[in-house]
Amino acid sequence: MDEVKVSQAEINEFATTIGAERLAQVQEAARGMKTYLDGNSVWHVNATETGGGVAEMLVALIPLWRDLNVDARWLVLHGEPDFFAITKRIHNMIHGSAGDGAGLTDADREVYDRVTASNVADLRSTIASPRPMWPTCATGYVPVTSSCCTIRRRPG
Repeated sequence: MDEVKVSQAEINEFATTIGAERLAQVQEAARGMKTYLDGNSVWHVNATETGGGVAEMLVALIPLWRDLNVDARWLVLHGEPDFFAITKRIHNMIHGSAGDGAGLTDADREVYDRVTASNVADLRSTIASPRPMWPTCATGYVPVTSSCCTIRRRPG
């Protein structure tokens, strides 16, 4: 996986747009998030750093979170063209679209599992921490068909 480098931004530049009260609320929420994270980072993982809604949001939001002293980072998956075609197909199916109509085969599952396992190993080495960490996605496990993951300490 590769970490995406993002520019800097200043949340205070939004004060005239959102108003002082809303800005204060955003800053307070960020302080709460920093406390909740307790020294941990938020890692976003997706398939590409350009194009698509997730990439467009992250390139804008991560610099703002960092300006708010929340350690947010962004990793892009490694994979072969077949893997990305499969994840796009899964994405479309989740959203009720037939997409390319190809469905999913056992061979697709093999490609998906192999590439995902490689990315998971890379993710674990990237977020190495002296404290135990556990990836949590909307699906409840690491195989990344969702657009991003938040890494947090495992409860208990």
